[in-house]
Amino acid sequence: MKFRERITTDFLYVLHEDIKEMPVKELSKVARREGKLHVDYHFYIHRDGTVEQGRDETVIAGYGLENSERSIYVLVDSGDVMQITDSQKLSLFLLTESLTCTYPDMNIIGN
Repeated sequence: MKFRERITTDFLYVLHEDIKEMPVKELSKVARREGKLHVDYHFYIHRDGTVEQGRDETVIAGYGLENSERSIYVLVDSGDVMQITDSQKLSLFLLTESLTCTYPDMNIIGN
């Protein structure tokens, strides 16, 4: 399946949600059961620090996400920012640094 590519990348959104350590393959199955084509987020950071790609970073994020046509979305598997593990912090830092090199003008929203 091919998603539309973003024309511009203005934002990097970092959100937190307890996804119960489900891998992207399982999250994709859940999304399809909910009538979606695929997962909404570009990257998922699991509790052990593993980063999984949901959508290609160059395509539009899931419908209904704020500024989805101009943003990259990262979901951290945690109930909130206070529950983030050290491994997740390091992975988020490294991912953010890498994306900032590619998209130097984007604003980071969330942490």
